[in-house]
Order: sequence, then C-alpha cells, then structure tokens
Amino acid sequence: HRRAHQCHRQRGLPQADPDIGLIVHMNTKKKLQAFFDEPHDKAQYIQAYEENKTYFDELLRTGRWEEIDFVIPIKLWRYADALGQSGQYSKALKVLNEVEADLPKLKGRSRWFPQYEEIHTFLKAFNLARLKRYKESNELFKKLLNGNQKNERYEDWYRSNLKSMASRYLEPAMIIGSICLFLSIVAGWTNAEWQVLWLQTTLLVVVLVSWIGKTLYGYWVDRRSL
Repeated sequence: HRRAHQCHRQRGLPQADPDIGLIVHMNTKKKLQAFFDEPHDKAQYIQAYEENKTYFDELLRTGRWEEIDFVIPIKLWRYADALGQSGQYSKALKVLNEVEADLPKLKGRSRWFPQYEEIHTFLKAFNLARLKRYKESNELFKKLLNGNQKNERYEDWYRSNLKSMASRYLEPAMIIGSICLFLSIVAGWTNAEWQVLWLQTTLLVVVLVSWIGKTLYGYWVDRRSL
C-alpha cells in the first residue's frame, strides 16, 4: 500500500530535510507532498498533518476529485495509520469516518480508489479490534477476505478477533473460579466448617471447563476454513 502511495505521486519534487524537524504550515501541495513522502516518525506525521489541517480541509471542501485524490492517501497512510499505531484508536476511527465520506467521490475517477478503499477498511477494522469491538472489526475483515481470500494478514486478524470474543467470557470465569477455589481451600484449612466439598468441586469444574473451552475453541478457530 505504501508503494502505491509513493508511486502515484510526482517525482523530482524538493525533499524535506529529515534533520530540520517539522515543517509547520507548509500550505503548498509540493512542500506537503515532499514532507509526507519522506520517512519520519509517527509523531511527526501526526503533528505535521494537524498543523496543516486547515489547508487539507480546504482542499477537500473544493469537492474536486483531483484535490481529494491528493489528500486521501496522506490522510490514510500518514495520519490515520500513525494515530492507530500510536494507540489513539478512537481518534483514528474519527479520521477514518471523515475519509469514508470523501472516498465515494473518487470512485470511477482515481485509479487508486480500490487501494484507498482497502486500506481504509483495514485501518478501520484494526482500530475497532484495538478498542475491543471485535464483532464490528470482523465484519470488516470478512469483507476484506471476500476480495482477498488468501491474505494471511486478514485471516490472522479475523481468527484473533474470534478468539478474543470467546476469551472475553471464558477468561473472567476461569480467573474468578480459580480465586474462589483458592479461597475456599484456604478457608477449609483454617476452619473445618468452611470446607464444603460440593462448592470446591463446582468451582474446579468451572475453571476446567473454561480452560478446556478456550483451548478447544482456539484450536477450532485456527483450523476452520474462512
């Protein structure tokens, strides 16, 4: 995806010097393109975009597909992706929702539209998963897999989300059951009246069933066909 982002831009533009830090308020397309084509850390991409957000928004408001085609890859690959990789998942989702409103304007016009749509869907699914919204995330990964059925990256995320959904219920039962079982055993050792065999047996069964269920479900998820 990054290669597509770099290849479809003009070359021969002045390049940003990585040693001078951020270029604040660059407000020209050439300076912005030069900066975002160069390698910088995530924090620099985020700050550079936000320092020039007014200019980017003005380009998007024109409604001209050429201007939108300039902004969208920067907003996706350099801004939204950097936000997600920095742990700002909710903010990244907000940015991706903004992109979603502009993307249809490029359909049938920009030859890069399919790649924009794919990376947008992936980033949205990624951030939803990080926010533990696994079901919503997997709806998007399923959409991606329908078009990329042998993409191992998407398959791994889809399977991981399934396991996380199961763990959300099984792990608390396993942890709480283990703590209660330990406390009941300790109470039984210190005061014979507290040692209730049926309670300990029930707690042990809860712990074992939760652990076995999680293990078997994970085994099934890893081997099921998508």
